[in-house]
Amino acid sequence: MAHLSTIFEIDEQTLFTQTLMGEEKVVANFISSTSINLKIGDYVLLNSKKYSIVGETFKQQISATTYKYELEFLGEVYQLYNSIIKHLGRTKFSYFGTPSELLGLLVSSMGSGWYVGAAPNLEPQLFEFKDVSCRVVLSDIASKFQLEYYVDNQNIYLVEKVGSAKGVSLGYGRNQGAYDITRQSTSSSYATVWYAFGGSTNLTAGYRDGQDRLTLNNPIEYNVSEFGRKEGVLEFDYIYPRRTATITSVTSPTSIIDNTLDFDLNEQNITDAHAKIIFKSGELNGQEFFITKYNASTKEITFQVNKDDTGYETPNSTFAVAVGDRYTLAGITMPSSYISAAETELYNAANKYASQNSRPQFAILVNVDEKYIREAGFAYQIYAGDVININAPNLNYTGGIRIQSISYPLVNANKITLSLSNTVNYSVSEMLVKEQKEQKNVIVNLGKGYNALKAKLGWKTTQELLNLTFDPDGYFNTGNIRPLSIETSMLVVGVKSQQFILQIIIEPNYNGDANVVKVNSGILVHYLIEETIRTWQVSGQTVTIPDNNARYIYARCNKVDYNDAQIIFSTQQIKTNDSTLYYHFLVGVLHSVMEGVRWISLTYGATSINGRFIKTGRIQSFDGSTYFDLDLAEIGGKITFTNNDGQKELVSDLATKSTRHFTTTPITPYKIGDLWTDGSFLYRCKTARSSGSFSSSDWEDATKYDNTKTVIDGGLVTSGTLQVAGDNSNIKAGVTGAGSSDSDVRFWAGETFLNRASAPFKVLQNGAMYAVGAVIQGFINATSGNFGVLSIFNNSIVNNFVSEAMIIFAK
Repeated sequence: MAHLSTIFEIDEQTLFTQTLMGEEKVVANFISSTSINLKIGDYVLLNSKKYSIVGETFKQQISATTYKYELEFLGEVYQLYNSIIKHLGRTKFSYFGTPSELLGLLVSSMGSGWYVGAAPNLEPQLFEFKDVSCRVVLSDIASKFQLEYYVDNQNIYLVEKVGSAKGVSLGYGRNQGAYDITRQSTSSSYATVWYAFGGSTNLTAGYRDGQDRLTLNNPIEYNVSEFGRKEGVLEFDYIYPRRTATITSVTSPTSIIDNTLDFDLNEQNITDAHAKIIFKSGELNGQEFFITKYNASTKEITFQVNKDDTGYETPNSTFAVAVGDRYTLAGITMPSSYISAAETELYNAANKYASQNSRPQFAILVNVDEKYIREAGFAYQIYAGDVININAPNLNYTGGIRIQSISYPLVNANKITLSLSNTVNYSVSEMLVKEQKEQKNVIVNLGKGYNALKAKLGWKTTQELLNLTFDPDGYFNTGNIRPLSIETSMLVVGVKSQQFILQIIIEPNYNGDANVVKVNSGILVHYLIEETIRTWQVSGQTVTIPDNNARYIYARCNKVDYNDAQIIFSTQQIKTNDSTLYYHFLVGVLHSVMEGVRWISLTYGATSINGRFIKTGRIQSFDGSTYFDLDLAEIGGKITFTNNDGQKELVSDLATKSTRHFTTTPITPYKIGDLWTDGSFLYRCKTARSSGSFSSSDWEDATKYDNTKTVIDGGLVTSGTLQVAGDNSNIKAGVTGAGSSDSDVRFWAGETFLNRASAPFKVLQNGAMYAVGAVIQGFINATSGNFGVLSIFNNSIVNNFVSEAMIIFAK
């Protein structure tokens, strides 16, 4: 049974945030006079739902008796990150199933206590899984079936739409519920004319005048008259002429009978030896086998055994076919009725998508009048996914729109902030933001401070310069490109598909094992592959390479789902558009094991040389110990400067000798003696900090005051501040009129002026007094007041401030 861990007071910085199919968390930032021992698994309860700590917490000691906490308590959906999807003990496998079957696979991977809530009955689809978390899989399932999901009490639900229509109407103006309404565009693309294509399997020769994939007579059009003709392409490679049926009997490990088969396979070009049977359920789910024979009279299909590189054969005694298993056929020319049925399926899928993506997508942000929400009783009644009405005729929108995200402080659930949009995003990015880490071995980390739009323009101007470059002297010809030298006017190295920003960490030789590579999650921003700059969320993983050979490194990115991207290691040379579903962006090479170690060479990006100018991303020594990273504005390694006298000095030594002067809040690293002015006062660093966040306790007043004299120094007196210095010439007490709010400090003792807000003794403008270790003697007459969450009421002490307190339970 859980037990009470601690109670702390909260304010409007303690926020609840919920996003449709995204983050759901409680963020609590607070100051405490006690040190709280928090652990992973500790949780809070909000509206009977549990929100837990899943990682390291931020805790900062800002004085001898004061601590600052920044905590995140995450909803139960985040537990899905802790388990890998598995099937029959494997983490890499194919699986063909319905939404309900996929959820069953997911909850079995999660373990006991997790359940399938509900899922609609839809046609099964094929999934490829490899070392991915259940959280990523849930988003993948919903995206492929075009469903939405939510988790409630460890029950996982797949539904057409999360939420319901609420009787809430908001508009701008008095008594309409909104302080302000903002309409802004989103990154989602749209088209008014959609060309739809299916898969290329099982089509007849000469299909639609030589089309190599399933298609329709005409494109699907919506809103052309309103927004003009803007064309787009939809690909549904899982839709093709097919027959999914059930095995009625098994005659041998490699022979099955389906007595409902309504055509003769021998008349459907099976003789080319490419016909295959693909199992869609059972122990062979996702596996495909070449068909070797078909008996038309008995309707018996015989297929050959599969053997992998290790000699392992399937089917076998462990993985065998069974009566009731579903299957489909590929590599044959299907009868015309099946082609017509597939075209109808293609139209329905494409029309559903086109009808929802045929106009520019937008979002609406609303700051809600808390008085309006309170009087209407809407607090705790609306959630992400619900539909409310917006009346904003001046912003060209009136009607229903879905809540994409909602947030409010726990102490005032009526103070709601809403983000509204009818665009659905399948996002798992909320956990990825936390995974930026320091440099380890090999880092691909260009996100911070790197501008994708400028990079795109840089590439385009380079291409334009390349096209405009000519030979003004008539000198350059093929004879000037010789085995030992090249003479030219301009040189560009790099291809279009490799112009992207990659912010991840690739760590070979993980834990000392040359065949284990760890890839942290992050983002890939491609600024040329499509007209719109695209950003993919790259999932993290740890990969074991089965041999000592080299591998190509690719970023495999879904062409339509920007939350589906993964770093893969392959011996194959894969072109960018070899797959209809994924881009394969070449990142570099993972080298073979040499002297027990693997190295990585990165090949993405571009370099151009024209005249005296070189544009590139990184210049590096062969051993990698010294480098100039121009994208990160970073120089690394043992760098020395040689002066005119021939004396050498390390750059790091020069940095140590110099004093830094900060004119804004200092950032680490800083050292003792560094100075900082905020425009009014001058401070000196007294405690060095090499990394982490700025702490005001590291700084003190830079000017010494003589405590034997009274000094009137310019604006010091006229500004209304009196500071008292101790014997060590440092300010330790004072009186100030700085600021105008009730919470500003007027008297303090035990800290500098800069840190007066955390002084052990202070009196605020509103009369509130704070004293650490106060000794109060004599009679105390208190008829009202609070002790933490307790209050004096009717000659008794009661807890009637539940809404302004949070209880943390230990795991």
